[in-house]
Amino acid sequence: MPVKFISPKKSVSSAFLKIPVSVENMDWFKQSLVNLYAKRDLKKDEEYHKNEIQAFLKKIFNPDYDVQVNRPIDLAIFNGNNTTAKPTVIIEMKLPTNAAEMFSEQHPNTKALQELVYYFMQEYIYSKNREIKYLVITNFDEWYFFDAKDFVRCFASKSKPIFEQFCKFKNNQMSGNKTSDFYNDIAKPAIDDFLESCDINVVRFNFADAVNNTKMFFVTVEGDEECYCEQLQSNSKIHRVFRKASEHACLSTLRHN
Repeated sequence: MPVKFISPKKSVSSAFLKIPVSVENMDWFKQSLVNLYAKRDLKKDEEYHKNEIQAFLKKIFNPDYDVQVNRPIDLAIFNGNNTTAKPTVIIEMKLPTNAAEMFSEQHPNTKALQELVYYFMQEYIYSKNREIKYLVITNFDEWYFFDAKDFVRCFASKSKPIFEQFCKFKNNQMSGNKTSDFYNDIAKPAIDDFLESCDINVVRFNFADAVNNTKMFFVTVEGDEECYCEQLQSNSKIHRVFRKASEHACLSTLRHN
């Protein structure tokens, strides 16, 4: 399978690690991350977990960048905090217990990825949103990050059958007009081709690793209005970065094995 799962360390420039950090910001981010993980509750539903992640992200990105539900998208980080702002990070949520629909290396072509493809095409093709930078699938425990450039190349190119099929679907020209029809009849075979023929990297990390024996770094660069949150797990040397960029509020992660 050409899809390669990589540690976040390989997706972010090592230069970010050299940015100085204040103890106050480091402690604040560490406690915020620990508090978020403590909210994990298998007895509660997807909406509950989504709301907790939204509250966490808002503390990082507000007031400059909005974090909201953007129906049908589960959660989105916008490239601003006004009425003209557009989703730049699209997040698809699943319950920690919903293994059947959750994306994984062993079972990639699941409903989670099919939904993410649909939400991407809805934004990129139908709404003409060219600000999308990252797409994320998470079940709270596992996080997977896709570069939007790979989705553009593999799903939004006019040479791909899914492009014409999506346009016909939106114009009610297909035999099935439900989103479930799109997932099963259009997205699923297109994703099979995507997984076999598109050479891409998918960034993956586990949330539990981010809260065990950790030392955090939260870095703010005033000149560029960029914000980086990095976590260092001292024993296994695992790093995490949540990155906020000035133009598109992109979310990224960093891990070092």
